[in-house]
Amino acid sequence: MKKIIVLLFPIMISCSGNILHDVASKSNDDDLLYQAQQLLNEQFFDQAITLITTKMSTSAQAAVPAREALASAYGGKCGLIFMDYAEALSAATTGSAMMILKTPFVGSTADPTSCRTALTTMDLIGSFSTRTLNQNFFTAILGMVLMGTASRSHIDTTPAGGDGTNDVNICTAVTDAQIDDLIIGFGYMNQNISAVSAQAIGSGTLGTLTGVTATCQSVGAGSCIVTDPAQITPAMRCFFRKLTNTQQYGVGTFDTTGSDALILTACPCT
Repeated sequence: MKKIIVLLFPIMISCSGNILHDVASKSNDDDLLYQAQQLLNEQFFDQAITLITTKMSTSAQAAVPAREALASAYGGKCGLIFMDYAEALSAATTGSAMMILKTPFVGSTADPTSCRTALTTMDLIGSFSTRTLNQNFFTAILGMVLMGTASRSHIDTTPAGGDGTNDVNICTAVTDAQIDDLIIGFGYMNQNISAVSAQAIGSGTLGTLTGVTATCQSVGAGSCIVTDPAQITPAMRCFFRKLTNTQQYGVGTFDTTGSDALILTACPCT
């Protein structure tokens, strides 16, 4: 499968063209940012990150355009080209919310850690209430990508890129740190989903995602909008193990038989 990268803002994906080789030849911050954007166009994410974080001035690194570019670079390392991802979501007509988010990453490398870094970079730009609509849209997509890459890489582990089937017991073999990726991804998606349109990801997928956020809020209460890892509690981890283990909302085998109350019985944790 083609690697999928999230790149938004003024950056466009290009499939061909020559990379700027002499990235150290210019010192002006505007020129360096332009060069970083060209590196992103060519999908040289590590080089773009190095250029922004080591060549640009401290004040330029703290400016919104550089942080947008840096978040885009980490989004790329996480594993997505936005148009490919949007098309995959738009094409999904069946499946649970988590399965829809996981499927585009089956058969490919997934890097949830870079998604987490991209999200913290977006938080440096501002909170949900102060960021632009486009920034919140990007943040919501990153939350979805974090959930998808985490469920694929933590649960569907073999072969190296996964094959669409679970290889570990969600209730007992997924670590707390791995569950935290799902909680944080869900939190950012839920917090920013109002910025996502049906035109961008398809009405079916958007309906499924808004449905799982509503269910999570009604059954899991405060577990569903956490974006700060320090606020995650054992009870939240337990709830997300249960939600993830369901057929209806997660990527597991537990059948709620249409009763959301049964989500709370999907794993033995308390």
